Amino acid sequence: MRKLLIPLLAALALPTAVYGGMPFTDSDKWQLVNPPVEYWIDTEDFQIKSDKLRLYIRFRTIPAAGATASNLFEGKLRMDCKKQRSRYEYSDGIMNYNYNWNPFVKGEWNYLIANQLCFLAGTDGYTPEVSPPPWAKKIIKNSELKKIIKKNKSGNVNCDSPVWKNKPKCN
Repeated sequence: MRKLLIPLLAALALPTAVYGGMPFTDSDKWQLVNPPVEYWIDTEDFQIKSDKLRLYIRFRTIPAAGATASNLFEGKLRMDCKKQRSRYEYSDGIMNYNYNWNPFVKGEWNYLIANQLCFLAGTDGYTPEVSPPPWAKKIIKNSELKKIIKKNKSGNVNCDSPVWKNKPKCN
């Protein structure tokens, strides 16, 4: 009986040992960008500010020869659409890593992301793709929703009310 109880308790106490693969909590939020290599993008948490994008990405490294496991990295991808360059920042829990700015190179994953999303930043020369991939569609849709929410939040101020009358927004 003890032989059965110990593995059962270990499986319940250590659920990551039972379930392998990517530790995603919301498969809709994280979308695969480039199927040959495991690059995933967060389609809900991103920022767009004057020619710049900030996105969260995850990627899995390819195991070295003879190795049995690969490493999963998650970090920020910063893109400067006007200067056509990007950089990646992540932490492994011990150190922070900040890569230098690299130009967009056709065929690379940063070019693919810029090609699909830089038009959202309003940068000259970028236009929406006719048929974007699912991850890009979701980010485009979410960016439009964020604009509507922001507009609604700023538009619901009654400047005639005693609370808002003397606020800078109403003067």
